[in-house]
Amino acid sequence: MSRHGILSTSPGRWAVSRISRKAAAETGANRDAMLEHRIARDLATEIYGTIEALLVDEIRPAIEYLEAASRVTAAELVERFAEDETRRP
Repeated sequence: MSRHGILSTSPGRWAVSRISRKAAAETGANRDAMLEHRIARDLATEIYGTIEALLVDEIRPAIEYLEAASRVTAAELVERFAEDETRRP
């Protein structure tokens, strides 16, 4: 855990550690206002927003692409290749 008790590193990975109950309660009370840019963000809210954005913008679409790729059959791949070949100049 870092000096601030927010982030720590473990063998090549980032881990979010627990925030004290008091800090969590204070952050929760103001989080909406911070996320709506009505008041300045604190570090915990900035990290929370970044994690949330990564989940929505990066991880979920990647998982969806991987799931779709895992359902493709060999016959579909051959069919796609044939279609692509007909479009080539």
